[in-house]
Amino acid sequence: MNFNDFFIKYLLFSLMFLLASIPVHELGHLIFGLFTGYEFCSYRLFSFVWYKEDGRIKFKKATGVLMGQCLMVPSRDELRFKFVLYNLGGGILNLVAGFAMLILALAAGFSHKEFFLAGILSNVLMGLLNLIPLNLGTPNDGLNVAMALKSKEAKHCLFLILFVNGELSNGKRYQDFDDGIFALSQFADLSNFLVANIVMQESARLYDKGEFNKSFEQNERIDLDKLPTYYRNFVLMDYLYHYLVHRFDVEKAREIYIDKKLKPLLNLKLPQITRVTSAYEYFINNDREKARLLLERAKNEAENYPNKGISIMEQDYCLALEKLIGES
Repeated sequence: MNFNDFFIKYLLFSLMFLLASIPVHELGHLIFGLFTGYEFCSYRLFSFVWYKEDGRIKFKKATGVLMGQCLMVPSRDELRFKFVLYNLGGGILNLVAGFAMLILALAAGFSHKEFFLAGILSNVLMGLLNLIPLNLGTPNDGLNVAMALKSKEAKHCLFLILFVNGELSNGKRYQDFDDGIFALSQFADLSNFLVANIVMQESARLYDKGEFNKSFEQNERIDLDKLPTYYRNFVLMDYLYHYLVHRFDVEKAREIYIDKKLKPLLNLKLPQITRVTSAYEYFINNDREKARLLLERAKNEAENYPNKGISIMEQDYCLALEKLIGES
């Protein structure tokens, strides 16, 4: 086999194994999560979602594409909270898969080199990209662990993030949580994105209670320049909706909307995103027809969202916007 044939086959096998390394990675989170006492919440590959609701595993084809995600819920007893193996489990299983491919290559006498080389390198690359702490816009698994290890408060915040997501999946909404659940110490390190995320959750809780100004003030506690792009963009979306619906400001709304880092998020098919773009089209671009089409899409996305609590809240928020648009 000449080099060109080898290279073409290697590229094709690499693409195949890179895609295959995603379910392997998420399976690692699932296995190590169950091993350390977590309960299953949801498992997503691309647009396909398996999720637990009302004690049953359900399947849904969700809008939008996500490469992969496995969400688990820790024990309610925070003293038993273990997070290292669950977070690193995906990368660990990728490395195990890469090692297994190496053993198979040795057993095969290194025949089909392009096949085994692609399988080994794809899984090792996926493993290392998730185990080595990196901020690639979205924090990877290794960085989540590194940030949680910085302090007891950061570890507590990671526990809350996972615990609250589980409660939301079971149909609880933010307004149902106790007032002090997202309380932080006076010296909380808000430069740690896990801690900052709890401020964002408190903002969401206040918003769901109808305390819109207090919700806005919570987000103002966060230094956006210290947040990973993923978290920064969701705070900006909250700001944008506030300036469109609750504290109308054309200049500030336009300034946020044209932010270059925000553009990729605006294209995601999520109800909380589509709802904001609907409001922008109506209040800034004065395009009522497009606004109503987007709002209908947001309502459909909310209804089919594979998280019961978020689905309930987003349907309510869409109805509130629909009423506001109808009265304008």
